[in-house]
Amino acid sequence: QQQQQQQQQSPLQPCNDQGILQNLFLARNNLRGRLPSELFHLTSLTRLSVQGNHLSGQIPTTAATTMGGITNLQQLRSLDVSNNDMTGTIPTELWIRLTNLEKIGLAKNRFYGTIPPEFIGNLRNLTKLSLSTNELSGTLPSALFSLVGLKQLDVARNSFQGTLPTQIGRLTKLRSLDVSSNDMMIGTLPTEIGSLVQLARLDASGLLHLNGTLPSELGMLTRLQSLILSYCTLTGTVPSEFQHLTSLTRLSLQGNQLTGNASSFLCHPIDSPPLDEFS
Repeated sequence: QQQQQQQQQSPLQPCNDQGILQNLFLARNNLRGRLPSELFHLTSLTRLSVQGNHLSGQIPTTAATTMGGITNLQQLRSLDVSNNDMTGTIPTELWIRLTNLEKIGLAKNRFYGTIPPEFIGNLRNLTKLSLSTNELSGTLPSALFSLVGLKQLDVARNSFQGTLPTQIGRLTKLRSLDVSSNDMMIGTLPTEIGSLVQLARLDASGLLHLNGTLPSELGMLTRLQSLILSYCTLTGTVPSEFQHLTSLTRLSLQGNQLTGNASSFLCHPIDSPPLDEFS
């Protein structure tokens, strides 16, 4: 049993027992240029990470290369190209063909365009979707919120529009949600957010047109450790239900139009973790 635990904790090996390359990690190097088309011969890859380099250009597609592009890598479970200088739209083929994907990291690039509502729902195995710090636009499609296995959703610092849909309540396994700094988003925080009982981190700061009151249902998120709702247009008082957020260590509500007495939610039980940051 101890040997089995050690095997589970050991780093992923590049090749399987047959010597076939499955895990390719080239993160945090000084790689430049475009993703080489030869990469897409590696059809047995299950994990590919090139994050933290200086790669540019688009994610190759079938139409763009004779090597087959990203479509060839249909065994992929994890794709991370974040922290590069890549551009273009996110290939439709990624949403349609790579249905085994569990983790997608495209953050901190220059991708633009929309999340196609007709295809995003194909990724039924997805647990992590990181699209932050790009130039993406349009609305957050309702199909995105049918991916009930999601644990981390980060669409911060883009140009998304519209509201945060009520369907957000379907993502009951979500642990981290970041929609911050999409200053074209409007509306209110849906009460359905109270269904996200696994949530440890929520950041909706910098949504300049997010108005209305703080839903009392936020008090149901008893595992919440970080709640950041600064620089919105929230009004009213802080709900008394906030006193149930006993795991909270960071709370930021600054830059709103809230009123009332803060003492009701700042006084935690003695055995609760201290509120390290409040603004």
